Amino acid sequence: MTRDRFSLLRNNLHVVDTDTVRARDAGNPLWKIQPVLTAVKNGCEKILRAPGRYSVDEQMIPFTGKCHLRQLVKNKHRPVGLKILWSQPVKG
Repeated sequence: MTRDRFSLLRNNLHVVDTDTVRARDAGNPLWKIQPVLTAVKNGCEKILRAPGRYSVDEQMIPFTGKCHLRQLVKNKHRPVGLKILWSQPVKG
């Protein structure tokens, strides 16, 4: 896929009506993609409901661009970026 085609698709993909912001979404910085996030979260919860032990870890994705979700963690190898959490089952 070409860069221009990707940009065209990205710019025209809308999950919610962007003309009006509902009052309950006013404080949510990710309100435009919240339906997608909810669907992914529900799918992950179905997988993780299986009994067992899980390991939860966090990771910093290096990012120095303009984003209000960017975090600064001093004394880290990559101090600026986007922090994500993930979990996986523990074997044994």
